[in-house]
Order: sequence, then C-alpha cells, then structure tokens
Amino acid sequence: MKAMVTGSAGFVGRHMVAELERRGWDVDGVDVSSADGWRGLDALEVFRFHQVRYDLVVHCAARSPHRAAIDAAPSMMAYNLQLDAAMFDWAVRTHQGRVLYLSSSAVYPAGLQRQGAPWLPLEEDLAGGDQIGFPADSYGWTKLTGERMAAAAAAEGLAVHVVRPFSGYGADQGPEWPFGAFVGRAHRRDDPFVIWGDGQQVRDWIHISDLVAGALAVVVADERR
Repeated sequence: MKAMVTGSAGFVGRHMVAELERRGWDVDGVDVSSADGWRGLDALEVFRFHQVRYDLVVHCAARSPHRAAIDAAPSMMAYNLQLDAAMFDWAVRTHQGRVLYLSSSAVYPAGLQRQGAPWLPLEEDLAGGDQIGFPADSYGWTKLTGERMAAAAAAEGLAVHVVRPFSGYGADQGPEWPFGAFVGRAHRRDDPFVIWGDGQQVRDWIHISDLVAGALAVVVADERR
C-alpha cells in the first residue's frame, strides 16, 4: 500500500508518516522545509505535475498552522486556501484512492466557545452544514472552506475522510503551539506563567499518537463498508 503525506515534516505530518510506516505502508513525504520531503518541494508544485496514484493521501500541509501565526499572521489564509484547492483538484484529476483531510476544531462557531455561552460538547453537526456559524479566526474559515471542498470532491467520486483534531500535543512539539509553549515556560520557571485566554476555558488535549490513530481509524472503518 502506498501513501502520500503532505506537510510530512510538521508536527502531525511526521507522526502520521511514522505510524503509516510502522503499519507497513510505503510513504512519500512532501514538505518544503525538509530535505527528507519529496524533493523538498512545496506541495503546490507537486500538485501541478505529480501523476502517481496513491492508495491514501493524507493532507496535513498548511503554512504556519499554529497558535502564534493564527494570532499574528491571518494573511496565511490565502495561501492555505490555495493549497487545499490545489490538493483536491489534483486528487480528483489523478483519481487518487482516498484522501484524509486534516481539518481543525477551529471550524466551530465562536459563539459556542465564548465565556458565558451554554456549555455543550462540540458535536460534528455544530459546524458546517446548511447553517454556517462564524469560526473564531481566519484559520477556522480556511478549514471550514476546505471541508466544503472535500464535499465537492466527494460528489465527484473521490473517497474523502475529514477529521477535526483538538489540541494535539507531544514531546517533540515546538514552542509555537500552546502545549509546547507551556512546557518551555515550565522549564524556564517563568513567573508569572503566561497562558492564552483567561484561565477559565476548557480544552481537550489529545496526545499525537491517539490523534493519528483516531484519524487513520476513520479511514479503515470506511474501507470496511
């Protein structure tokens, strides 16, 4: 079985590659920032000319998909929309086997996450669908649009799986991400210990190994139908 993982040098991507290889897959990694990636090319370039058909394409690539950039560089939205559109166009055009699209918990409406809002689990149908709420930031809009692209690609006959990860963490996570930043501040014994938010918010923290296993379980379950 042959797979492609875009963003293969990123936090989720490199764990996805490792798990697929552990399961016996032959994996091509695509990442512009790594010599280990597919010729070190930007995924946009790969989507323009690459014709190999994969059994599974896992699309993790995005420009700076971490908290620091989401807050400080919202213009990343334009590139990431272009990247997702190119991936789905390529996947349909080249008849890829299956696509696993990494969306985000950021797609959920901001109104459900504000202080004072009624507490409720963020279930799948609370984002997207016929009644689109307003995500909290541009990254959420990007991923919500990517989900719409996924639905359009599925209507063209592509087998697409969409997952919305919540707050993945792991020992090799960089300081640009909340958990990695917290670990660094703890090691430095920062006082005061700065966090995002007011300390009253509630988040799910999911270890990267569980996140990857859960995402792949969605693909496996659908294959068995």
